[in-house]
This record gives sequence, structure tokens and C-alpha cells, in this order.
Amino acid sequence: MPSFPLRLLFIVLILIYPLPPVLGGEPLNEEILSQEQKTVEAAGLSDEQRKQALEWLGQAGQWLRQAESAETNRKALAQRLQTAPKRLKQLRRLLQNPALLTRQWPTLNLSRPLDQLEIQLTKEINALTALQASLEKKEEALTDLLAAVTTDGQRIAQLQRQLTAVENELKAISDKLSEPLTHTRYLALEGQRRWLLAELEWLRLRQANVAILTELTRAERDLLALQLAERQTRIERLRQAIESIRQQQTFIKAQKAEKALRAAEKEVRPEIEKNLVLWSELKGLIKKEKALKSELENLKKTEDRIRDDFDKTRRAVELLGTDEALARLLFRSFRNLPSLSALQQSAEKRHALLRKAILRRFEIEEALQHLSDLDRLTGTWLQNLPENVSKGRRAVLKLQLKEALKNRREALQALRQEYTRYLGTLSELDATEKQLVELIASYREYIEQKLLWIRYRKLPSLQQWVTPLQTFTEEKTLSRIWHQLAGHFKADPAPPLLTLLFALILLALRQRAHKDLEAMAQATHSIRSDNFLNTLRALLDTVILAAPLPILLYGIGLWLQRKAVGNDQLFALAQGLIVAGRPAATMGLLRQICRPEGLAHRHLRWLQATREQLWRHLRWFYPLAVICAFIVASTSELILTDLSLTLGRWTFAAFMVIASGLIYHLWRWDGPIISQLRASRPSWVVSYHALWLPAVVLIPLLLAIAAAVGYYYAAYYLARGLFRTLWYFVALMLVKDFLLRWIYVTERRLRYQEILRRREELKAQRAEEEHESELPPVEEPQVDFGQLGQQTRRLLHIGFFFAALAGLWLIWKDAVPALSFLEEITLPMTTTKIVGGVPKTVALTLADLVTGLILGILTMLAAKNVSGLLEFLIFQRLPMEKGARYAWTTLTQYMIAALGIYVVFASLGVQWSEIQWLLAALSVGVGFGLQEVVANFISGLILLFERPIRVGDIVTVADVTGTVSRIRIRATTILNWDRQEFIIPNKKFITGEFINWTLSDPINRVLINVGIAYGSDVHQAMDLIREVVESHPEVLEDPKPLITFEEFGDDALLIIIRAYLGTMDNRLSTITELHHGIYEKLNAAGIEIAFPQRDVHLDTRQPLEIKITDPAKEKG
Repeated sequence: MPSFPLRLLFIVLILIYPLPPVLGGEPLNEEILSQEQKTVEAAGLSDEQRKQALEWLGQAGQWLRQAESAETNRKALAQRLQTAPKRLKQLRRLLQNPALLTRQWPTLNLSRPLDQLEIQLTKEINALTALQASLEKKEEALTDLLAAVTTDGQRIAQLQRQLTAVENELKAISDKLSEPLTHTRYLALEGQRRWLLAELEWLRLRQANVAILTELTRAERDLLALQLAERQTRIERLRQAIESIRQQQTFIKAQKAEKALRAAEKEVRPEIEKNLVLWSELKGLIKKEKALKSELENLKKTEDRIRDDFDKTRRAVELLGTDEALARLLFRSFRNLPSLSALQQSAEKRHALLRKAILRRFEIEEALQHLSDLDRLTGTWLQNLPENVSKGRRAVLKLQLKEALKNRREALQALRQEYTRYLGTLSELDATEKQLVELIASYREYIEQKLLWIRYRKLPSLQQWVTPLQTFTEEKTLSRIWHQLAGHFKADPAPPLLTLLFALILLALRQRAHKDLEAMAQATHSIRSDNFLNTLRALLDTVILAAPLPILLYGIGLWLQRKAVGNDQLFALAQGLIVAGRPAATMGLLRQICRPEGLAHRHLRWLQATREQLWRHLRWFYPLAVICAFIVASTSELILTDLSLTLGRWTFAAFMVIASGLIYHLWRWDGPIISQLRASRPSWVVSYHALWLPAVVLIPLLLAIAAAVGYYYAAYYLARGLFRTLWYFVALMLVKDFLLRWIYVTERRLRYQEILRRREELKAQRAEEEHESELPPVEEPQVDFGQLGQQTRRLLHIGFFFAALAGLWLIWKDAVPALSFLEEITLPMTTTKIVGGVPKTVALTLADLVTGLILGILTMLAAKNVSGLLEFLIFQRLPMEKGARYAWTTLTQYMIAALGIYVVFASLGVQWSEIQWLLAALSVGVGFGLQEVVANFISGLILLFERPIRVGDIVTVADVTGTVSRIRIRATTILNWDRQEFIIPNKKFITGEFINWTLSDPINRVLINVGIAYGSDVHQAMDLIREVVESHPEVLEDPKPLITFEEFGDDALLIIIRAYLGTMDNRLSTITELHHGIYEKLNAAGIEIAFPQRDVHLDTRQPLEIKITDPAKEKG
């Protein structure tokens, strides 16, 4: 490095040496460009040429301004270099003598009054904020200078190439400057040339003096950091002094209240004791605020540290790119980040404190309002004293009470002020924590994106395999780990011992769980003993069988994780145990579910091949997965060391290959599972087997290959997401199967109860008839899942589908850019969203639109299929008529649709205030153009609420009589006796007249006319008819049937039967049965039912041919 005098001489020469003519050549400034613009507009150019010329003039002006800015920067840099030696000497002296920093600062006088100390604290905080901003700028400048060592040379070469190209183009058009369009192009190029010259001079000057500039900037940065630390010390001293004064004042006032309590009369003491409670609350609140401020400072320091680390990491990535050494740094930073879940839990607790403090402040305000008139309160209190209290004693009590109330008001005012500060600190702490959470999330995402595609190393050599294994397994290392574990166990033995005890208890319960599981399986054979509680008990038994190993791994791992702070090897061991507990829990539970006579067999009804294959192969794959998970996770936590890049990477690759082979073995075309699926029922699993099986088999193989060639972290990251997806789908499938099992048991029991009811009815009927023959046995219905309500099944599948989509989104949205890009695409629309409790206008994203679309589809499907679910789950258990069920189902569909519309609009950020004017305008248009439609809609709602007609009612509207089959938004459908559907607008049922045969009283009358021949015994005929009518089971005894002899007809004696039926359901069949009974009774009694007499006129224009035959002879 050249000596300091030579550098100084170089700077002086730069300052006095004439620079290249940055503004030389053809004159060029803003005034000339303005005149040129007028010339272009006056010239006879076409619109396209004029547009191009004006665009080039705009570029010329922009280049000119950039050239002037570059020249200003060069002069400032030259001036900084000129004063650099003197400034650097001064900075070094200040850094060596920190006491010189604060000589010009105002002296801290901590004995000032409280209000003056608070004012000074505010000034110190403002100065600290300005110092932090200056320090950030210096850090950025220092980073730029460190990067300039490598980037300035490249930048100079790039600008030099651009300058050469611009000068060549200027020479090419220099002889055509008389043309207006060419001249404007020349001016644009000249402006660019001048900017390039100025920029090059600035870069060359910085490149030549980067060492002294770096040294100067670093010294300024160190000085600012020193000043910042001193400011923080002053602020801390001021805060301590303020808190000390507040505590001292509170202590003095509390002592005063205690002294008043000792001197007070017994009647006043309860009031003074209330004051002591308030002063005690104030003491505690001051301590809480002090603790919150300390937490706030720590949180801010954490935020500053992480933000600084984030900035340094980004600069390191920009300078060095992504290599193996940087990957270790990124991984270490990632692991050292605070836990987001812990911060979120802390925020929830703080929100509770915030709500409690706000409520307490309102109570204090109310108490102060109550104390606004002390004389009135004192008078009221004195009035409540006994009458035997003397006048003199009343005066003493009045003075003491008034003083106590004044003291209480003072305490409440101090509490109000302190709660205001406390709430401010809580709010600031909450805001800082939210910023920290966002910062950590951004940092995590950045690190994961950078780590994802770093290639760490090619195939390792044998030495790279052996060395880390020897280091890790040598006696010294193992002995150190063992002694550390023993020390932690001696210091805190309770957690591991309790974990071990719990695991042993579960192991002792295994035999009982086996027996109980078999008993629950046997209970499913009989409908009398089968219920869903048996399935839940079987699930509990299955968990007991699978839980010991996961609990042991999780418990010991979590205990070690708390003890392994700062110890990478113990932390890796703890993380390995925790991660190994996941496959131990999931695969162990799945294997126990598939055991013979287990959940999958007797309760969930899985295919036999699926159960047997999983039970058999998980026996060896389950422990292998636990071991591999432990090795991969524990070595991965060793910050990408040789151990993780050898043992961990190749264990991962081998496991992926084995998993791929197992998947193929289980799901191959000629395997037991697919064969049984082909034989049992058609399924997409079979139909698309040739498409999905290769993909599922290749995914683990590709991850193994990626890990082998060096993309270990990317493969590990994607495999973690794949396993989460797999077990999420397994959990979803189990939830769906449990719901189907519940529906199955419920449907089976309902049908069984229906059979029992019919059996009892049959038994009662036979008892009445005194025929006590043996009743047929009750058959136990075996209900298949396919016999369940289609709407209920469809709703379950829809819920499963959308839950699967939601799970995929949550698992993969941060890992796959194809899913996260939706949040980055903004639409040409804005919306108002509540961000941090404040409404803000933000751009509508494609993710918002897709979310709204999905919610709309889900709402539509739910509203369409909810009727079956309500009918199956609720209405069958309630004594409700068919019409009432239909009304409630329709109203539920309307409510779901309305809720869905609200949710869709809320997901798009549409507020009520934004659409109320639109709805108001729409209502005006509706009032004129769609009044009939709206009237029918409102009438439909009235029909559903008031229910003058119900589904199933028999009504007569105009000349149409039939059964109400549907009540829709606009119209009601009536099915007449010819099975014709009449669509009648709802308005007619509200404004018109109609007959409802079954509204409040379903009893209806049957009218039958019977004509008997003249000469018949009318009394006997009436008695026979009465016997037939009264013996019919559908005819009611009350009202009593009425049989009357009404008329002497032309051809018969007319008897009319008036009988009443309980419902309209069997009206026609009852009339038919009555006709049959009457005919048979009268015919058996020899009473002739008359037929009409008619006069027959014969054609006598020619002789009539008469033939007499004997029927007896014809039969013979």
C-alpha cells in the first residue's frame, strides 16, 4: 500500500487536474433542450417521428441530470478525500478517548423534577433514533466499499464499453445533424456520453482510494456505535431515575395513607383501606411497567441483531454467491432464529394483559367520575351513620373521610396516568413483536430459498467417510457426551424419569388393550352391542399399543433440547430423537390400526389385502424409518459438517430407495391390493394406475439421486414436505372413515329400531285378534356404506376434497413458487383490509380471487347438499312433520348461501360501507323492474315462516288440486292426481285464496252415495252399511259416521254415507274398500243396488228379428 504522503499528493493532483470536458463539445443544457423541443414541434414531422424525437429529448434531459448528479458525487468524494487524513486522525483520537464524545452533550442532572427528567428522556430517545439511522447508513456505505473492491473494476469496464458504443454511434450520425430527428438522437447520445464520463471519473476516483475510504468509513461507523452505546447508557440511567422517583413518591403516599389509617376512627378505616389497596396496585404496576420496558429493550435488541444479521447475510450472498461455506453460515443462522410459535404464544398472553389493562382503566375513569363531588359523597356517607353519633364526632369523621376521599382520588389519578404509560408500553411491545415475527418469517424464507438449490459436494471419498465417523465415535467424544448427559440428569432427573414411567405404564397396559380390542371387535358382530363408543374405545386401545416408543423418544428429546443450549452435539442428539418420534408415532399407529381384529378390520372395514400388506411390511419398515430419521435429523443439525454430508446424506438416499421399492411392491398391478380393488369395486386408483404409480415410485428415487449428487438440503426439504403431505392425507382418510363408521352405526341402529317398532305393532295387533302365534325373528340389517344417503356421502367427499386442498396449500405454499406466486400477482383493483387493527387500501391479489372462488364453490355445494345431512343427523330424531323439515332445510340453505356470500366478499376485502350504496341503487331498480320477482321471493319466505302451506299438504288452487311437492324461491310446485306438475307463483298463496285440506286438521270427510231398489228394506240396508263403515280401521269414531236416507230417486232409494278419515294419505284406497264392503254386504243380504232405468226406442221401419234361446241348453 502506498504511503500516506503519496496518497495525499495523488488527491491534490486529482483536484487541480483539469477533467475531461464533461459539459464540453456541443453546448447542452436544459434551456437548449427546451428550444430544441420547440423546433421539433414546429418541424414538419409525422406523428410517429415527432413522438420519437420528443422521447429522445426526454432521454437527453434525463442523462444530463444524471451527469450533473455524478459530477456532484465526484466533487463530494474529492472533498471527502481531501479532508480524510485530518478527519481520520480526529476519529482515532475520539475512539481512543471515549470520554471526549460526551463533552458537548448536555450533562445529566438526575436530581431534577420528574417532569423535566421525562422531557430530557424524550430528547435522548430522539437523539438515539437519529444515531441509529446514521449508523445504518454508515453500515450500508461500508458494505458498498467492501463490495467495490471487486465490483468497481467490472462496473468501469462495463461503462467503458458503453462509452465506446455511444461515441461510435455519435461519429456515425455526426454528418446528418441538419435533420431534426437525427439531431435529437445526437443530443440523447451526447447526454448519455457525458453521464458515462462523469460516472467513470467518480468510479475511478473511488477505486483508487477505496482503502482510505474504507478506513475512514469504518472509523465513522465505530464512532457512531460508541455514541449509540453512550446514548443507550444515558437513557437507561434516566429511566432508572424516573422509575426510582415514581416508586419513591408512591411509597411516600402509601405511607401517608397507612399513617392516616392508624389515626383514623373505626368508621373511616374501611375507606382508607381501599386507598391502601390502590397504592399497592400502583406499586405493582410500576414494577410491571419496568419489566415490560426491559422486555421491550431486549426485543428491540433482538430485532436489531436479526435485521443486521439479515442484511449481512444478503450482502454476503450478493458478494460471494452460494457455496458450501456460505451454506453452513445460512444453516447456523436459520437454527439460531427465535421460535415463531413462542413469540405467537407470548403475543396471545400480551393481548390478554392488554384487554385486562384497558378494562381496568375504564374502571378507574368511572371511579374518578364518581369522586368528582366529594361534598355530596361525604354527606351521603354521614347520613348513613347511626343517629346516636354526636355532632362533634360527626365533624371529626367528616374531616377524616374527606381526606381519605382526596387521597383515593389522588391514587386513582396516579393509577390512570400509570395505566396510560403501561398501555403504551404494552402496545409498543406488541408492535415490536409483530415486526420481529415478520422479520423472522422473511429471514427464514430467504434462507430456505438460498439453501434449497445449493450443491454441497460431489461424491465423498473414503477418507471423508471415515474421518467424521472416527471423530464422532472416538472414546473422548462419547465420554464427553455421556458425562454431559449424566450431569443434566443429576441436575434435573424428573422429566426423563416421568417420561420413562409413563412409557412403562403404557407397556403394562398393552395386554389389557389387546383383550379390550378383541372385545370391541366382537361387539361389532351384533347390532345390539355395536355402537360408535366401541370404535372410540378401540381407537384408545390402538393408541396405547402404539404410544410407548414415541412418548419415550419425544420426552427424552424435548428434555435434551432444553438442556443443550450452546452444545451442538447434544442439540443434534435431541433433534434426532424428536424427529425419530414422528415416524414412530405415525407408522406405529398405522400398523396397530391394521392389526388383525383391529380398527381397520372390524370397525373401518378396510380391504383385507390393504390391512394384511400394511401390517406385514410395516413390521420391518417401521423400525427402519425410525433409525434413519434419527440419523438424518441428528446429522443434519451438525451445521452441514462432513458427518451430515456423508452419513446423513447417504442414509437419506438409501431410505428413499427402500421407500420407493416398498411403494412399488405394495401397489404393483399384480399385487394383492390392486387385485382386490379390481375385483371389489371400480375406483380411480385402478383406472389411473398406470399414471400415478410411476410418479409415486419415481419421486423418492429422484430425491435419492438429488441427495447423492449434492442437492442434499433440497431433497431433505422436499422429502419433509412429502412426508407431511402423506400423513396429512392418512389422517384425513381416517377422519373420513370414522365419520362413515359413525353414520353406518347410526343408520344401522335406526333401521333396527324401525324393525322392532313394527314387530311390536304386529304383536299388539295379533294380541287384539287373539291369535298368539309365534312372531317372526328380527333380522339384523347389514347396512353397506353404499346404502347411506347420497347427499350425506357427497357432503363428506366434498369436505374431504377441500380439506385436502387446504392442507396442500398450507404445506407447500412456502416451498413451491407455483403456489406462492398467487400472492404476488396483483389485479387492477384495490380493496380495504384491516392490517394491525388499521384499515388500509391494498391491491387485490390473485390469491384473494382464488380464495373467494373456492369459498363460493364450497358454499354452493354445502347449501345444495346440506338437506341430506340435516335429515340424517337431526330431523330423523325429532318429532317433525315432513313440511316442517322441508321448511327448516330450505331456511338453512338460505342462511348458508347468505353466510357464504358474506365470507366471499370478506375474503375479497369488500366492506359493507363499500357496497351499501350499490345495494341501495339496486333496490330502486328492483322496485321498478323486478317487483314481481321480489314479491314472489318475499312471499316464498313468508310461506316458509308462516307455513300456510307445507310440503306434503293437499291444496286446491283455482281448479287444481294436488300435493305440494316443492316450495322454491320464486314458485311452488303442486303435483296433481294425474302426476302433472303445476308451477304456481308464491304471490298467489299470499294475496289469493286457496284451500288447504291438511293445514291444521288433517281430518277429512268421505261422501258415498248408495242407491237401493224400490221395495228393499231400508232399515236393514242402513244397518249393514253402518256395520261396514264402522268396522273399517281408517274411519274415525269421532266424529261419528253418519248414514242417512236422503231421497226417493227416480230409479232408487238414495242412502248417503258421511264418514271421516284421520289423514288424506289413504283416502282413495279407503273409499275403494268401503265400496267393496258395502256391495258385498248388500249383495249377501239380497238387497239389490238399483241401476238407472232407460227408455229404449227401436227402429220399426222394417220387421224386427226376434230370437229366443234357452241358456241351459246352450251350456249343455
